[in-house]
Amino acid sequence: MRSIVLTPPQRQVLIRQMKRETKPSRRLRMHIVLLCADGYRPSQIARVLYCSRTTVYTTARRFTTFADQRPRGPAAALDQRAQQRLERLVEQEHNFLRSRWTCPLLAWQLLRERGLAVSRETIRRALHRLGFRWRRPRPVPPPRNPEEKRQRLLQILAALRQLARAEGFFFQDETRLELNPKLGFAWMRRGHQQPLPTPGTNRKVWLSGALNWLTGRLHWVVGPRKDSELFLRLLEELRWSYRCHRRLHLALDNIWGASWCARAWPTVGGGSASIRCRPGVLRPILWSRSGGACMRRSPATIAVQT
Repeated sequence: MRSIVLTPPQRQVLIRQMKRETKPSRRLRMHIVLLCADGYRPSQIARVLYCSRTTVYTTARRFTTFADQRPRGPAAALDQRAQQRLERLVEQEHNFLRSRWTCPLLAWQLLRERGLAVSRETIRRALHRLGFRWRRPRPVPPPRNPEEKRQRLLQILAALRQLARAEGFFFQDETRLELNPKLGFAWMRRGHQQPLPTPGTNRKVWLSGALNWLTGRLHWVVGPRKDSELFLRLLEELRWSYRCHRRLHLALDNIWGASWCARAWPTVGGGSASIRCRPGVLRPILWSRSGGACMRRSPATIAVQT
């Protein structure tokens, strides 16, 4: 019996096909080829796989005879150059009105460039052979400018230095409170799921608060959702609490319509307010005051609104 030699890539492909094969006879032949490549004798293979030595000899002879021949079937629709072009297309951006490459779009692009009329299933199989997988992309935020952030912080510090006695400065932020605790992964015994007591039906409310920079006093309002009405209620709370102040300055981390509310507030009977942006400094305070019941939130984009 001629010896069978498999390269590491060929061995991996054969093992992968053997695990996915549903026909027992083909899976047996693949197993015989792998054991022959590992150096086992035909008698040992027959004893381990519960088959005859004739089956082992026949399988090894057929594999060594037809291994160097051209595979049966039609020629590949995508040759080596087309596959290389397909690999470059997937890794580069395009000018179509789409956010990603799709199999029909790649097939149309190959037809346009090389005149290859292939189906989307052919493109999909070729991408799998090239090592590509259909996965969700990872969103990446835009790069931040340290100098721009520094200028905004200097603006806030300048506003604090020029703050008059009849004016108030507040750091505003909001968070969501839930009655039920947040579920996460924890270490447990195998086969045992640790129970977590809950109050029952979950209730969600939004908490918007403002911290007085001079006195450290915290003001907050509660609402069913995060909208402009919640922000207007907070401004109304600050207005009644600081009736002696002529102007209120608020530092926010996310505008979400607050600039419009600040402009509309004087028309509904409010005072005067200026809106500035500052990275969230009130969220840890709201977290501690609410007993850690609020949920985490991603930082918002920094902007300045006066």
